Parts: sequence; structure tokens; C-alpha cells
Amino acid sequence: MTAAYLAAVAAVDAGREVVMWLTADGVRLADEGYVDAIQTVWAPPVAELHRRFVEGGGRFYCARWPGRAASSTPAVWWPAPRCATPPPS
Repeated sequence: MTAAYLAAVAAVDAGREVVMWLTADGVRLADEGYVDAIQTVWAPPVAELHRRFVEGGGRFYCARWPGRAASSTPAVWWPAPRCATPPPS
């Protein structure tokens, strides 16, 4: 996760349009305050990377599949305020 944030922040800092695709429990990263308690070793705090990503215009696509469902099961779109509108089917 830290590596994904580092890459995303570097892209945002370079002026790129960036979207993180979050699935399963990863959708919680888009929830307000969730990243505040996540600590890393030898990297900036995840909360700082998250703030830079969001303030730089980064967006999230958030989809959660119920249980261990097969790929034919439709996604449940996570209702976090930072989650973008789902992509068209």
C-alpha cells in the first residue's frame, strides 16, 4: 500500500491525472480518517501521502465484492465521500 501511495503521489506531483482502484478491504482507505493510524517504516506516514494524493487531485474508484464471490458477481460501490463515480459498464 505504501508503494502504491508513493507512486500515486509522484504522479500527482508531476501533474498527472491519477485514480487508485480500491477493492475488498482497501476501500476503507477512502474513508475519512482511516489512514491516520497506519504507520510505516522507512517511508513517510500514510496519512501524509494520502493527504498529498487527495489535495493534488487524486481520486479513488472503490468497489467491494461481497464475500469470496466469483467474478460474475456485481461489485458493490463503496459510499465513501472521496470515491469517484463508478466507470461506465
